[in-house]
Amino acid sequence: MTTENSIDVLVIAPTAQPTPNLVCFARLLLEKGAVLSRDARGYLPRTFPRNAAGMRAVAVGPTHAHKYRAKLQALKRGGALVLVYDFLEQDEPVPEASMRNSVERLCLNARLKPRYAEALKAGRLIPDAWLLRRLADNLAKAMPLLHEWKDYGCYSYWQPARAAAEYLGDRKLAKLLETSITYHLENVPNNVDSTDSLAMLRHVLHRHERTEDVALLDYARSRVDSCLTVNADPAGYIIQRASYGDRWVWGETLSMSMPATACLARITGNRQYLDRVMRQVRQTHAYCKSPLGPWFHAGRPDGHTPVIWGRGVGWVLLGLSGILEELGPDDREQRIYLVGLLKEILTGLLKTQDRAGFWRNVIDNDESRPEATATCMIAQVYARALRLGWIRSQRAESMVRKAWNAIKTFFVLEDHMVGGCGGTAASLSRNYYLSRPHGQSSSGMVLQTGVEVMRALGDTPEWH
Repeated sequence: MTTENSIDVLVIAPTAQPTPNLVCFARLLLEKGAVLSRDARGYLPRTFPRNAAGMRAVAVGPTHAHKYRAKLQALKRGGALVLVYDFLEQDEPVPEASMRNSVERLCLNARLKPRYAEALKAGRLIPDAWLLRRLADNLAKAMPLLHEWKDYGCYSYWQPARAAAEYLGDRKLAKLLETSITYHLENVPNNVDSTDSLAMLRHVLHRHERTEDVALLDYARSRVDSCLTVNADPAGYIIQRASYGDRWVWGETLSMSMPATACLARITGNRQYLDRVMRQVRQTHAYCKSPLGPWFHAGRPDGHTPVIWGRGVGWVLLGLSGILEELGPDDREQRIYLVGLLKEILTGLLKTQDRAGFWRNVIDNDESRPEATATCMIAQVYARALRLGWIRSQRAESMVRKAWNAIKTFFVLEDHMVGGCGGTAASLSRNYYLSRPHGQSSSGMVLQTGVEVMRALGDTPEWH
């Protein structure tokens, strides 16, 4: 996977299942622009590689330090920095500030400089066909564990499963998706206390279209009606959750509830649903738009949150693209408006994509950390926009390709991608967003992104 003299740091993973400390350590090294050693599958190695020439630094836990003592001594005599970290084998999480200090010292003492170009090259060497197949198999294992009507169930499980099943011709994954939908309908109550409980209903409505089962339509319609009533502000727009009491209009609401509502409008022919969707989009844009292009996280009549949160932008884009996919042939005016918003946001994203291909946790802050989940969401939406002809732009195509290669550089642990920011409430504190914890990202989100990128860019790898 890597060639001689192309590696900065050898990190030997202590186990097949990554510990939180290993996830954090690898992410911080990648954020510094370090090139990590990988095995033949593209992961951090679990054993000492045959050829360790060119290593600037080695980081191992005590067990591997004892096991490979002679080899480590040889590397040390050759000028490599050899460091033994107890926390790599510990289950108890180490504070990120302490971990960051360790990484800073490693990079300083090993005289490492950011090498984003080489890191991206390592990402490009990971075969797309192999990676998507691996991610699809991992999603198949995880599907039975889903038992909530929440937005992550839609965007990290059901939607990637549908896309991968179609693209890979994976009948097993398609069957698991249908089984999961049936299980939720029969066993999981949907109390519609929050708009994120509507996201998965879009798939229920799509099943209704395939089967003409009226009960599915009635089920989805009753819950959409109830949720939009419970979480409606007196001014007529939808807030994230009425029980919060803060009256913020979140960009996430567009992805959580509006695609399903737009789908209901198309299926029933009831224009009131589509009017509700477009009113929500326009209100959210009015409250959250920024001069840069990408929207602020949340807004209300008296102002907006102080930062452009990366994942928040991703959720907005998923909402806009989901609504666009559900429009009918007569909805030309709505289509033009929504595509215009995608182009408006694209302008700022082209300016803020970093040299490695990522967008930041706080998009307009260069000191903020790279954020893998936001990068996935942005890349998959604009790949879809290119494929469906909403946008025609060479710069957008280059942006998407660069983002996909960057995403692959952060996929260094088995079935996990490092560098995903945790979810958050709306806040008036800039530091609140900057300090949000980062950990593992959904492999389902990576799978969806990979499928969309392959479809859009015309790359059709051979599946094995």
